[in-house]
Amino acid sequence: MTIELPRNIVYVSRDIERALGMKAGVHGKGPDGGSYFVISNDTVYGREIKKLYPDFVMLVQGTNDRQPGDLPENLPNLLDTYDLLALPQTEDLIKKTSSDIVVFQNTARIERLCREKKWRLLNPDATLAKRVE
Repeated sequence: MTIELPRNIVYVSRDIERALGMKAGVHGKGPDGGSYFVISNDTVYGREIKKLYPDFVMLVQGTNDRQPGDLPENLPNLLDTYDLLALPQTEDLIKKTSSDIVVFQNTARIERLCREKKWRLLNPDATLAKRVE
């Protein structure tokens, strides 16, 4: 099935696998056609995907401030979706591409950030999504 995007979309997700239901890249025709971008954490698998779509995938380094029970010592902590959205480089990509936003799991906090930034979030309302789940 071919999907044509009328506008650019940035999918922001802690785990890149969640954003791969559609290939990153151009998915529209003509000057108003849309592209699909992905922002996620820098992981080994994420780097493989970025090699395939270098202009459409942005990977972000996690932090190294570990707590007991966190990931193994040789891996960075992964940023959650809200933290990825709040980064200046995320804001830059969204502005530069005039994109709408999709996240894996919407929250009231994510909705508030999108409202503050005047970003269009395409996910269903967080309260409704939680009720349905």
